[in-house]
Amino acid sequence: MPWSRNTTWRQGSVLAQKDFQAVGLTDIPDADLAIAISHDCDIANDNLDIEPVVEFIFARILKQRNGNYTHGKNPRTLHLDYTHGENLVVLELLASKRLMLQKNTLEAVQSDESYRLTHSRQILQSWLAARYRRHALPNSLVDRLREVFAYIEKKGKNNLRYVSL
Repeated sequence: MPWSRNTTWRQGSVLAQKDFQAVGLTDIPDADLAIAISHDCDIANDNLDIEPVVEFIFARILKQRNGNYTHGKNPRTLHLDYTHGENLVVLELLASKRLMLQKNTLEAVQSDESYRLTHSRQILQSWLAARYRRHALPNSLVDRLREVFAYIEKKGKNNLRYVSL
């Protein structure tokens, strides 16, 4: 069956690990799922000459989230809430673990509807966009800040007893 605008695939849809092999993914280290991150319009576009692929990012299921990686605070790592059936699960997405799958390959599988993106769809979109919107600092500034951050980290470790949580 050819790719259609009526596909069930959307941004945030889940490719289950059990379907990795069916779409040609083998030897995927430490990934439980893959999350579709292409925009809905790009996924639905049935002109395969213009939009032949869907972009995915691999994800791991975590036991708990780390607040440093929630709400798009870190441009490289995102901890994102999904529901799996009735349960809340936390997925870890790493920006470096992206891949493209041909739409005609995806026709062989369906998205795993037991996983649902919660209210965090906007967080996913903002995180994806922020990766390319952030500013690059000059190397000279990064080198100077490295010393400052090392000093702060050292002082912080030596004075933990004064930090109240």
